Amino acid sequence: DSNVATVNIRVGPVVVIRPVSPVEALSDREFEVRIMGENLLDVAGAQFRLHFDSELFTFVVARVGVEFTSSGCVSDTGVDPDAGIVTLVFACRSGFTEASMLLWTVTLMGSTVTESTTSTLTVDDVRLSDSQPFPLPIPGEGTETIVTLLPIGLCGDLTGDGRVNVVDAVFGMKVIVNPGSLSATQEILGDVVRDGEINIFDLIHILQFIVGT
Repeated sequence: DSNVATVNIRVGPVVVIRPVSPVEALSDREFEVRIMGENLLDVAGAQFRLHFDSELFTFVVARVGVEFTSSGCVSDTGVDPDAGIVTLVFACRSGFTEASMLLWTVTLMGSTVTESTTSTLTVDDVRLSDSQPFPLPIPGEGTETIVTLLPIGLCGDLTGDGRVNVVDAVFGMKVIVNPGSLSATQEILGDVVRDGEINIFDLIHILQFIVGT
């Protein structure tokens, strides 16, 4: 039927747009969500949305991946703060073919919470095209990631009494010698030097704070 329009879609692996965020984040603190593209094959244009809970998070800024800024691509960001939606768009003259590639980095700020709160960040409405003179749509899908907000605490306060003192230092030594079951809040507040674990370097910083050096 000559009156029926057809749309060709390029056959190939589905491009996955995956948000990657910290497993945990302290409340009232900025953190980055990396938007990764996987299975890219001659992807020259993209538009998709990142959803977040607007009661828990505030949008700060979005930065397109460095490969796009150095390749003469154009990009744009649209934000609906009340709905918790960030729309991310880029278009390039030539396509990118990578197994995994950083597309955007979105910075959010968590709100203050009184108890540990888990929330989902989701990418959807993915639209992709290739670099052909008459671009073809590329199959794509979004995924989600989890972020946990924790109550505000004092860095180094392992006992949770609102102070950093010798009791926290002793507690830290016990954790180093005999690692036990710590709460998510203790694991973050005890990791003073931010190297992913509680160790002697954290204990040194706590002791220096106590003696005022």
